[in-house]
Parts: sequence; structure tokens; C-alpha cells
Amino acid sequence: MKKLTGQYVENLINKIMAQAETGEVKIKDQEGSVWKFFVQLENNLSTTVNSGRLAIVVRDKALFVENMKKYLMQAREFYVQDKHYFALTDTSFDEKLVLDLFINASNFELNNIEQFVNNRTLMLKDQSTICGQIQLGKFMGCDIVAEIIKNHSNLEAPYKFKIEFQKEGETFVLPSITFGKIADNVKMYAIQGSKEKQENKLAKQLDRYFRKANKGVDMEDEILSQISTNALISFVVFAAYQKEFGTKSFEAVSLLPVRYNTQLTRGEMMTRNNYSAKLQFLDKHDKNQFNMTNRFLNTVIRYAYHFNMPINFDETTENLILTLTKINLKQLNNIVHEIDQEITDFVNLNTDLNHGC
Repeated sequence: MKKLTGQYVENLINKIMAQAETGEVKIKDQEGSVWKFFVQLENNLSTTVNSGRLAIVVRDKALFVENMKKYLMQAREFYVQDKHYFALTDTSFDEKLVLDLFINASNFELNNIEQFVNNRTLMLKDQSTICGQIQLGKFMGCDIVAEIIKNHSNLEAPYKFKIEFQKEGETFVLPSITFGKIADNVKMYAIQGSKEKQENKLAKQLDRYFRKANKGVDMEDEILSQISTNALISFVVFAAYQKEFGTKSFEAVSLLPVRYNTQLTRGEMMTRNNYSAKLQFLDKHDKNQFNMTNRFLNTVIRYAYHFNMPINFDETTENLILTLTKINLKQLNNIVHEIDQEITDFVNLNTDLNHGC
């Protein structure tokens, strides 16, 4: 691997930012073929006229370069499989790590890039998150099994938390959670289910059963009702596990604008020769983003409702903050409380949970 000198890192940054200004970043693989990424992103260091589009705002270039250097030291090791997966050279691997980092920044983070890079480094250095499969107890005669896996560098956060309920050879796969952790705060970026319909008997049974989570909830409420109960159960499982390992708060990230625009540009290019298809894509893209963002945040709000915990929308970061407190309810009579208690008890009794990479 190339030595991470300040000049080398600065050259990487300059190259990616210069290409991103044009709306197209090209990264070569080992054979000389080119991966094209349609990323439109300006920066305040540029000598060209700023158009008012999304931009990286660098306040301290020396600190920015130093933080990027530290990030790449961690990211090279963390995402090493990506180098082989995309057949990249040493330099093009570093270029892609820089690009993917920029793509997954929020509005606030683009304007505080030095802090953002440092926070991402801390996520990769987190020692409390260990990849592998985890037994989390039983519910409805099923084994609750989770697995933490590393994501590719182009995804929103370093880790994915996958959940299955297993019984007699059948499984029900719940939506997975994309996340990263810094100290006692977990940042979540998505709760995402599989597009494939699950047809086995257990899946049908649990899909119906988990709708009991709506018990006692005002289904006319436009926020509390607009969720998937399967996504809610996923978050209950995830939160129950995380809180037993020191998590004090969850932060739900509402929007990654560069990522949104990149997907938008790709879709527009694919439909550029068909005006009707383009209009359909644009309508679907906006609706999908609106629904995903709202349902994601609503799920966190719904969890707070069930467990009587404080939430706050930070208007500066545009993120939703859930602070974990002791449950203080007069009556715990919803299945979400049963699942939470089962996992809490199981984790407390099995401190050497089965992990493995």
C-alpha cells in the first residue's frame, strides 16, 4: 500500500473533489477499466464559480488532510475486501474510499467536514461492535438470532445488524439496520427489509403476530401509525441488544443529500431517451425517499412512545435523537416489551455472547 503522507492524501482529496465538480468521478481498476460514479459535489477550495449546489466546506485544510490520513489508515483495513471485490489498485482503492466517504455525508457534515471525517474514523475504531452471529433468546418458540456484518464502503455506515426468528428449519427475516457507533451513541441510517416476499409458514405466522404491536396505539395518529410493525420489532431487538452494551442514545440520520442526488442522476441517465419513463422515475424516486425517511424516523418515534423515552429533532444536524432512560410505564402489556425483556434477560445471563468474524 502507498505510504499515507500528507501530500499523497492531499492529492487524493484534490483529485476526487475536482472530478466531483464535473459530476463524474472515474476510478480505474487493476485492468485499466473505469468505474464511473455520477457524483455532483462542489467545494469551497475550488477556483471555479460556485453554482450553489451541494458543497464540501473546508474550514481548516491542514486538519482536514490530517483527519483524512487517519481515516484512510483505518478504512484501508476495515474495507480491505472492497479492494479485491472491485479489483482496485492501491491508489484507486484509496480514491474510492475518499469518494464513498463524501457520498455518505449529511448536509451538516458537508459543512463540518473535519469533524465528520474524525467521527467516521471513530466508527471504524469502535471496539464494542464485533462481527458475527449472536443468540439473543427465544420468543414464540423461535430462536432470536442476529448477525453483525461489515458493509461495503459505499453504503451509509460501517455495519449492518441482521435479524432472524428461527424455528424447526424455517426462518423469518426482519428488516436489517445500518449503523455505526461512537462511544455510547449509535447512529442509524436505515431500517430496510428485503424486497423478496417470505412465503414459509413461520414467516406468515410472525408477520401477522407482530401486528399485535399496534395494541393500544391510536391508528389515526399520522406518525405512530405510519410504520411497519416488522421494522419496529427489528428496532426493539437492536435497541435491546445495544443498550446492554453501553449505548445511551440513538441518532437517526434523516437524509444523505449527495447519495440521494447520485441515485437521482443515475436514474435520469437510464431514462434519458424515454420522457415518460423519466417522469415516472422522478416521481417514484421522490416518493420512495419521502416514505423511507418518514417511516424510518416514525419507527424511532414509535419506539419512544412504547418505552416512554425522550426524543428530540436536532434542527442543526437534521437528525432525530432518542435518549435511553429507564422504562417508567404503569403497564407493560405490548409484545414489544416482552421481546425487549427477553433479550435483556438473555444477554445478562450470557455475557459471553457468541461472536466470530
